[in-house]
Amino acid sequence: MPLASRWLESDLGRVVRNSSYLLCVHGGNYVVPLVVLFYLVKILGVESFGVYAICAAVAAYVQVIIDYGFSLTGCRAVAQNKGDLRFVSGVFWEVLLSKLLVASLVLLVCVLCFWLIGLDQNIFLPAVLSAVFVSLTPVWFFQGLESFRGVTFFNVTGKVLSCIPVVLLVKGPGDLYVVFYSQAFFAFLVMLVVYFHIFQAGLVLKVPVADLNVGRQLREGWHIFSATLSSMVITNGGTLWLGANYPSSVVGVYASVERIVKAVSSLFVPLSQAIYPINSRAFGAGVKVGLRSVLLTGGAFMTVGVFVALAFLLSYSFFLDFFNYPEQSFTYFKLFSAWIVMGVINNVLGTQLLTAGGHPRVYAKCFYVTALVFVAAAYVMIGAYAGLGAVYSLLVAEAVLSMLLLLSSVMVFRREGFR
Repeated sequence: MPLASRWLESDLGRVVRNSSYLLCVHGGNYVVPLVVLFYLVKILGVESFGVYAICAAVAAYVQVIIDYGFSLTGCRAVAQNKGDLRFVSGVFWEVLLSKLLVASLVLLVCVLCFWLIGLDQNIFLPAVLSAVFVSLTPVWFFQGLESFRGVTFFNVTGKVLSCIPVVLLVKGPGDLYVVFYSQAFFAFLVMLVVYFHIFQAGLVLKVPVADLNVGRQLREGWHIFSATLSSMVITNGGTLWLGANYPSSVVGVYASVERIVKAVSSLFVPLSQAIYPINSRAFGAGVKVGLRSVLLTGGAFMTVGVFVALAFLLSYSFFLDFFNYPEQSFTYFKLFSAWIVMGVINNVLGTQLLTAGGHPRVYAKCFYVTALVFVAAAYVMIGAYAGLGAVYSLLVAEAVLSMLLLLSSVMVFRREGFR
């Protein structure tokens, strides 16, 4: 049996198992908020939900900044060296210290900005704190070890419990702060429990601070961070742009549909994160083995993406009735269905191929260009078409990204001698 076939067959069960655990972790990150979304839109109305969406978009940016790309670079390092406990421990402590440093700076900047701009800190501050605690929870570490059972249980339990105060206490627009305080409190508890589990289970060793190289982690994570931040400009930029130029009611309709789309897209995150360590190790065995791995796993990934996008499109009538969306909102569903498929294709080309193949810098450069394209498209289209303009801009950017990633992948691997 060929090397690649033997290697993939031995990892097939692990992919399925780890995908299931990660589905619970990331499903909790999106499905539970989706349930909250249903409740909030009914209680608060679309306009007040627009305020919630703007806070959530700010929190999403904070989470990306603190993560700084460590979820991929740290995971890759652990996955390729998980038999070396001392090395793995060094990566763990370096990433933790790096995140604490970045988180401290981000919190300081956020508090100053909220004070200077005059934003309601009773809403925005707990939203930011929730993002900080989620970012500091080392799901990446378990991803690299390909061991998810404990962290899955803790995450799902925390997400479910965070819904209870929302349902019991949020009765009108004035209670919106309860949502973010509840999320922040339970995210903090989950973070503490996960670290306690790591230390109790002996998954890491104590490493002298003098032996740690935080600067190396920051340098290695820079390209992934800048690419992810550019991606956030694309995926969350529409909400902030609409919030700055249109009433909350317009933001609310767009953001509530977008939230549903992100909940659907969360179904792909577990599969992506389960196959990423496998593809990383495959490229460690050679370019040819890595490309065959991406071809097999990516083909299955894209097939799932097409079926999920079709299911999302066919479910539009339920959401239109439940949220009392205007009939023209069906256009949102059609456009976002195409975006789901394009997002999966770009994940395969960017994360599974270029990043796992050791080319994060190329991956980042593609996103830099795409982010600029999105900003230009949004400037023209959101002003002309409001919420639909935000979706049009998103699709233009994703199409450009697909072409850039495909061309870059061909050029990079041809230089490495693969024909």
